Amino acid sequence: MTHHDDPEKILLKLKDAAERADTSALDQGLLEWERVREEDWANVEISDGFSVRHHGLSPKMRALHVPMNAAANHGHREVAARLLRKGCEVPVVSVRHVVHHKHWDLLQLFIDSGWDINSPLEGPKTNSSPIMRHVLASHRQMHLLTAPTEISSGTLNKLADA
Repeated sequence: MTHHDDPEKILLKLKDAAERADTSALDQGLLEWERVREEDWANVEISDGFSVRHHGLSPKMRALHVPMNAAANHGHREVAARLLRKGCEVPVVSVRHVVHHKHWDLLQLFIDSGWDINSPLEGPKTNSSPIMRHVLASHRQMHLLTAPTEISSGTLNKLADA
């Protein structure tokens, strides 16, 4: 590993690029990220205090959660799309940021990329998780919480148009 391939520095670059929506810097950082060997990510501590090796994903892929969370927090759709194309999964923290800040275009991107709107974010699999209450309340559609069917991406589109 060269000094240019330091995973911690690359992670900071990716996070900074995501926060600023600097897609050029993000693309450069992702090229550097690709060059780093998987095992070199094993002991990298990410900004939320968890070691990347503790989450079931490869450490290298888990590291992409940091810029994804930053992009979601700031509503940077193109940054999130690029990270998804690299194989980043949608972290729960990113979903929370998107819902909290009402970045509905990003929520739709996550759904279109395979994130299950019915997946459990907290507790058992129900539509009454705090995240879904927030989404539905934001669209003045709380009556759907008691509906017997699961919410689909088509329902989200209808809510956004309401």
